[in-house]
This record gives sequence, C-alpha cells and structure tokens, in this order.
Amino acid sequence: MPQKEHVPLDRGLSGFGGGGGDAGAKPRILFQPETQARFSPMEIRAIYQNSLKKAEKTGMKKQSSLFLIFCLALTIGLLQAYSSFRDYFSPVREQARQISALKSDVEREKLKTTWAAQQLVDYQQVVAEALPEFQKIPKNPDTLAIRGIASVSQTPMSNIDFSRGILEQAKQSFRNKEYSQSAKDFKAMIEKYPTSPLVIESYFFLAEGYYLSGKHQECLDVIEHMLSFYPDHDFTGYILLRQGQILEGRHRSEEAAEVFATVKKKFSYNQELALQAGRLLAMVQK
Repeated sequence: MPQKEHVPLDRGLSGFGGGGGDAGAKPRILFQPETQARFSPMEIRAIYQNSLKKAEKTGMKKQSSLFLIFCLALTIGLLQAYSSFRDYFSPVREQARQISALKSDVEREKLKTTWAAQQLVDYQQVVAEALPEFQKIPKNPDTLAIRGIASVSQTPMSNIDFSRGILEQAKQSFRNKEYSQSAKDFKAMIEKYPTSPLVIESYFFLAEGYYLSGKHQECLDVIEHMLSFYPDHDFTGYILLRQGQILEGRHRSEEAAEVFATVKKKFSYNQELALQAGRLLAMVQK
C-alpha cells in the first residue's frame, strides 16, 4: 500500500492569511484535488486553524501598536495642556501681580500723605495769619469754634515732626535717579531732624546715591560716619558691601575680602545680607 506523502503544514497557505494576506479576509482553500487527497480531514482542519491563529496574532499586534501610539500622543498632549493651564492660572503669578499692584498703591498713598501734610502746614500758616491771637479772642459760647481753630493753627511749627515727609520726597528723587537732588534732601532731613529714627535710613540712601553717581570718596565718608554711630544696624551692614566693592575696584582685593567676611559673620542673623556678602566674598577670592 503506497504511503502518504507528508506535506509541510504551511505549504500552499497563501489563501489562509499567511504569506502577507489580509488578516480579516475569509480563508480560501487553494489545494489542487490531487493535493487534497494526500491530507486527512483532521490535517486540513489543523492547517486551517493554524492559519487563523497566525492571522489573528498579526492583526492584534498591529492594533496594539496603533493603540500604544495613540495613548502616547494623547498623554503628551494632555501634559502640555496641563502645563499651559497651570502656568496661566498659577496662584503665584496672580499673587505677584497683586503684590506689584499693592506696592504701586502704597507708593501713591505715601506721596498723597506727604502732599497732604505739606498742604496742612500751608493751611495752618494762612489761618494763623488771618485769625487774631488766641489770647485776644473773647471767651464766650459764640467764639468757641474760632478759639478751637486758633489754638490748633497757632501751635509752634517747631513742635511738628515732618521728617517722614522729607524722607519720602528724598527717596522719590533717588528712585528717579536724581542723585544730586536726593543728596540735598537727605542732608536737609539729617540736619533738621538729627534725633529722628529715620536718620540712619537717610544716611544709607545718601551713601548709596554717592556710590551710584560715582562719588566713591563721599560714599566712604558717609560709611565711616555710620560705622561710628550705627555699627550694628542692618543699613550699615548693607552699605559696607559698597565699601568692599569700592576697595575691590581700587585693586585692594584683600581688604575687600576682609570687609565681606566681616559682614557675613557679624550679620549672620540677616540671611539675605549674609548671602550677598558670601557671594561677593567668593567672587573676590577667585
């Protein structure tokens, strides 16, 4: 009895989806009649099922790859959108804007207050000249109101402290980079109100104005005065940084480094000041 020839299972399976056929196409049997006679029904069924499995696996792999690419693109898009919305609606950005607006409002209010104080002085002088002396006004119910105004308007002007207004006016000139005018105003403030707690601030801005306008020797003179009378004040610590920079510009790097190191150590409780001194020290030691 002639033996059956065993044909490989993948012979002639192009119609079953193998060899590049469409995964979703219905398999077609392309065996010739004499070839079909060599296979048993069980073998043909096995070949058919194997072809379907291969086609399904190929289609699933393609679908999985497309799905992963879609998910990746979607994730990237969502992350970019989230980043944009987060930056736009960031509370830090909104707070910074509000702080900037509040600072501008405060500056405007300070100027208004200073102007109002000056207007009040002018008004008091005009009223004092127009009204008779307080002692000469008859004391009766009809003159009660006018006696009250006269008593206030004729208060000696030397008893009123306008140091804050003068200081704000000088600082406004300083912010406008009018250093010559601001120096005159700061000096006037110091001479007129030498005992005011705002004097140290006037000295600081006076020295800073000298430094920014290139008058380094005048700046050093003011710093020397601040060291003598206000050695432990933070304003003195900050202006000492300018002293170190002047010394460095004069090629006296060792003295400049000593100044920066002293400020960093003495004012270590002021983190901002100590940090600036440390940075300048590192730069001069390079």
